[in-house]
Amino acid sequence: MPTQTIDTVGSGSFVVPATVTSLTVEAWGDGGGGGGNSATSDGAGGGGGGAYVKSTFVVVPNTTFTYYVGPGGIGAVGLSTTGSAGSGSWFSSSAFLFADSGKGGLSNNAGGLTGGPGGNSGSIQLSIVPSVGTGNVEFAGGAGGAGANTNAAQTGAGGGGGSSAGTAANGTNGTAGANNSPGAGGTAPTGGGNGAAGTIASTTTTGSIPGGGGGGSGEGTNVIGGQGGSGRIIITYTVGGPLVIRWIDDEEY
Repeated sequence: MPTQTIDTVGSGSFVVPATVTSLTVEAWGDGGGGGGNSATSDGAGGGGGGAYVKSTFVVVPNTTFTYYVGPGGIGAVGLSTTGSAGSGSWFSSSAFLFADSGKGGLSNNAGGLTGGPGGNSGSIQLSIVPSVGTGNVEFAGGAGGAGANTNAAQTGAGGGGGSSAGTAANGTNGTAGANNSPGAGGTAPTGGGNGAAGTIASTTTTGSIPGGGGGGSGEGTNVIGGQGGSGRIIITYTVGGPLVIRWIDDEEY
């Protein structure tokens, strides 16, 4: 069966080929951005991973559908409150088939060092009409790990980003940072994107595609958290109808 994988972020359109009457659409939300840092000894939280949704539905040949692939949440700068959440990914509209994004990790401000929650298990509005959407699947992204809450004599490290959900399982949480030891990014189940590891210095890491959460930053001056991985959409369909064979008996005159 023909499959189209869409990793280009932003909006686009898909035209249903002639003779195609059914589509299976899978979507991953984008990951949240990691928390940033200032010149202190505390690490920041990692971003959450994106959700996964899947549905099969009837379509009309030559119909045009719009879609959107989330670009990934931006990491926080310095003492910004949090990394930003992603935008999510959708097909037809965000009210039709929507994969939620991961949320941003907290920076090392007075509010704490918490990692960002993973994306909710998504939204398949088609499931409201069972005769339209079938085989609906939804899984949630993993949460980001917390940054290390240390003191001036220690080196604070960032928490790891959560992985995105896979095609058959929820995402994996990132682990927390510790003294001079960054948190690991969540390892994604099959089909998902790994979360980025946290850091212990000014270099930050980006979540994997699709939908891995960005790593939390380590200590430093105005350090930017890691960006979340972008989302993904996969469209699968069957071209052509059933093959019809007619037998014509020979007659002898």
